[in-house]
Amino acid sequence: MVSRAEVNHTFTDEELDELRGFGTVESHKAGDLLVEEGAMAPDCIVTLSGHTDIFASTDEGRKRVGWMEHGQFAGDLSVLTGQRHLSRVEMGADGEILRIAHADFQRLIAGNSHFSDIFIRILSARREFSKHRGFAVTIIIGAAMDRSVYAMRDLLMKHGVAHRWFDPADGPVAAHLMAERGLREDQLPVAILGAAEVLVQPTPEQLAAALGLDLLPDGATADVLVVGSGPGGLAAAVYAASEGLTVIALDSLAPGGQAGTSSKIENYLGFPTGISGNELARRATVQAQKFGARLVSPVRAASIGRDGDAYCLHLADGRKLRSRAVVVASAPNIRACRSRVSNPMKAAASIMARRRWKRSCAATPR
Repeated sequence: MVSRAEVNHTFTDEELDELRGFGTVESHKAGDLLVEEGAMAPDCIVTLSGHTDIFASTDEGRKRVGWMEHGQFAGDLSVLTGQRHLSRVEMGADGEILRIAHADFQRLIAGNSHFSDIFIRILSARREFSKHRGFAVTIIIGAAMDRSVYAMRDLLMKHGVAHRWFDPADGPVAAHLMAERGLREDQLPVAILGAAEVLVQPTPEQLAAALGLDLLPDGATADVLVVGSGPGGLAAAVYAASEGLTVIALDSLAPGGQAGTSSKIENYLGFPTGISGNELARRATVQAQKFGARLVSPVRAASIGRDGDAYCLHLADGRKLRSRAVVVASAPNIRACRSRVSNPMKAAASIMARRRWKRSCAATPR
């Protein structure tokens, strides 16, 4: 479990002087709102004088969970990813802050390895700390056996989004939350996002868009489009983005693909004792976003064609994306085999035969 000591860092005066080149110094009075809970593409707030208070939603209501003093910064991974902010940041005492806008923060992370290492380490630790402490800006209310509830929670878990779920049959908390927002039982399931936004019976795609997991406009362009965000697709995104190319990586599930659901992966380079698929996906996702890659899911690619000198990728929802290059890193699955072979047993036998052939080739001396 992540300790409190691992979720904070104090910059030196020299480092603060360098950071000033990426942001704006602001003066505030005690109680001023700096970042609202649930805000999209939140700014990074560095305390210069006074102190800033951090509030998070808990089962017992909103509580102050920490404060930032001179040289310390507020925020979690959403400052990097642009997703919804997990906490509310207020000025705790009169003083000054350095506000680094989301776009400028991404530029800082991509171009300065010293600050990048500090921010990525602390922000990642804070996300894990918030999960263990039960802090969450997203609340799901719905019955345990409701398929829509399962689909929403599955999406949130695969994306590592901290959330809380309440079944109306398990106690009074759900009824209290519904009464606060004027919700009726026939509107369930619902997703409560931040201080005010409520989604009634949303689809996973609508929930993803509201959380900032899919804010890809129709006609978006990139140097490289990566179809499939499993380990191979994420690696391609990291390599391309680290060379200064603009990258958009898509997946129909979540970053990590099918590998993200594995309890332990032991045959991946660099992890001799193994690593869980979820952890591998989380690390690779942060690494890709560190270099500016845009990871979008859940979306499905339908077809690809030429559009002049560029490629045009058609998504299943009708959107079109253009790029100079396309990397297809999607994995074949048994469903595709079933659609081509009338007998599923023949499809399975075909797959096993192919695997045996590959093993025999690898064992043959050359």
